[in-house]
Amino acid sequence: METAITITIIALASATIFKLNYITSKLNIRVSDNAYLNNHAKYQAALLLLSFIVLLLVYLQGPHNFRLLFSIGNISAPVEPVEWFGIGENKTWIFAGLYLSIFITFGTFLFVYLQFSKLKVNAKELLPYLFWIIIFSLTNSFSEEVIYRLGVI
Repeated sequence: METAITITIIALASATIFKLNYITSKLNIRVSDNAYLNNHAKYQAALLLLSFIVLLLVYLQGPHNFRLLFSIGNISAPVEPVEWFGIGENKTWIFAGLYLSIFITFGTFLFVYLQFSKLKVNAKELLPYLFWIIIFSLTNSFSEEVIYRLGVI
């Protein structure tokens, strides 16, 4: 029964994500003079709200599991080896976290750099939007983790 409820929650959240742009485009809220920023800010705020709703549903489905997932673990504990990620035996969560953070950041940087090098975009033009880039990336990654990882676990 729990599996069916979980699948339903994730399916409904996923379907809602596809409708968020349409829903948020109807809202008359402004955070900037830039139309793109306004639309994206409304979308990210709605996505964040959706992730909190999923968190609430996860809590209602299993308060003990919810508290367990949000508890602080032992980051010095050994991880199970994940060879295809390059994490061998006797490695700690600290190592795994730093290792993955570095490689994911490098991969993202490389992807963005290669895309921008084709477009001939001046990096100085992006600096005024750095705050929004960071906020949107944080809210997006948090929402993805809550809906597709925590909701499934």
